[in-house]
This record gives sequence, C-alpha cells and structure tokens, in this order.
Amino acid sequence: AVRAGEMALPYYGKIERHTKTVVTAGKQVDCAVTALDLAIQELLLAELIQKGFTEYALNAEEETPLKFFFRNNYSTGITLHVDPIDGTKSFHEGNNRFAIGMGLSRIKEGKHDFFASVVYSPLEKELYWAFEDEVSAQKKLNPPARKFHAHRALNEEGKRRITEKGLQHYYPGCAHLGVIDAAMGKLSVYALWRIEVHDAFIPYAFAKQKGIMMVDGMGNILSSPFDLEIVNGKFSPLSKLTYFTNRQAYDEFWPVFENPENLHKE
Repeated sequence: AVRAGEMALPYYGKIERHTKTVVTAGKQVDCAVTALDLAIQELLLAELIQKGFTEYALNAEEETPLKFFFRNNYSTGITLHVDPIDGTKSFHEGNNRFAIGMGLSRIKEGKHDFFASVVYSPLEKELYWAFEDEVSAQKKLNPPARKFHAHRALNEEGKRRITEKGLQHYYPGCAHLGVIDAAMGKLSVYALWRIEVHDAFIPYAFAKQKGIMMVDGMGNILSSPFDLEIVNGKFSPLSKLTYFTNRQAYDEFWPVFENPENLHKE
C-alpha cells in the first residue's frame, strides 16, 4: 500500500479523469476513475499473486485482468478487499486527501468477520493498520473534534440541526479516511449513504480497535461479523451507515439521524 501510494503521488492533480457507471443500492451512479486506479490495482494484485494469495476470494473495486486469478466465491474462506485509490475525485482535482486501502474478512458463523485493515494516506505519509487485536499506534483525540460529514445523508434541515449542536462540516477527502478520522476523534460523526462494502469495511478492523460505533439506518449498532448480502456473485451495497467516534457522540447526535425529516429522500 505504501509503495502504491508513493507511485501515485507524482500524478496527484495531474491525471485525466474518466467516468464509469456503477449500480449502487439499485441505482445507476456515475463515478470518477483514472488510469492510475486501474494500474495501482494491477500492481497490488500482481504482488499478491507473486506471494501466493490466489486462494483468497477477491472483492476489488476496478475491473482489471488480474482479478481472473482469484476466487469470486465470498461464502467460504478469506476474502481480500482492495480499493486502489479511494477518493479518485480528490486525487484527480489535487485538492484533498486520497488513500490506498486493503482489508481481510473471513466467514465466521456464516457471516463476514473483518479482521485486518491497511489504509495508507500518501499526502500525510500515514499508515493505519490493524490485524486481529493488534493496531497501529496513532493516538485518538480526546475530547474529539466537533466536526461532521454527512453530505449525502442529511438535508438542509438536518445540517442545521447538527450545526446547532456545535458541529462544523468537514470533508475528509475519501470514505476510508472519513472512517479513520471518526475512529481517531478528528470527526465526531461520519455518515454515508449507498456505500460499497469495500468503502465501508476496509478501515473497519482499525476503527473497531479505536472504539468507533457503526450504526445502520434502523439505529442498530453493528459489529463484526456482518451479515452482508451477495447478489449475482457480488456484494450488495449498503444503503445507510453512520460512524460515531464514541458512545457519547452516538448518544448526542443519533437523534438527528433517526428523524426522517432531517434526511435526504431515497
């Protein structure tokens, strides 16, 4: 991940952006992609093939040739989750952070248990990782920053309600670093709608060790292992997830998110 991030840096803000169409939560959505997204993914997969990890299933964001060598059955064994450049829009525009992310999950009690995370932020030269109960040594802010990101979740009324509670809007640049920031106390709340499994869970093993709370749209507090839907051989996106830096943030801010009048319509 570090090597891939360092290779990407010279092209930060200097590479052409293209558009791909993906289906997220039953809707077609146009997303940014660059040639470097594809190249970095192939670099990561080539390294994994060389090291003999092809017995793993692979959930990778981009459609690249080397995916052929990995399993695509997510119902058994270990699955490797890869996001070669999370925050492609930020990377293309050269105006915010991006990340290289990988994670591991295994089947446990018929569900997906995420037990390893690697997220590298090239601009900050910061590597966040976790494996089982071990975690990198970054210290969590205490008290946490009074900041939030919920652009796609809250409507204008919802944003007004949460700013009344003393939170300022902050954009982390990409999903992985948004979850990391919430885990580190740099954000009190990070909310996402229509989120792909690799975006939601690659940072999870790290975030879990730092005390984050993950809540679904019904207000259920989630923890690994997760019951994830697989349709036509692919993980289905999740409609709503909100990450709170700790229990106190959940108690204070969840009432804003559970009120339908504060939320964007589906």
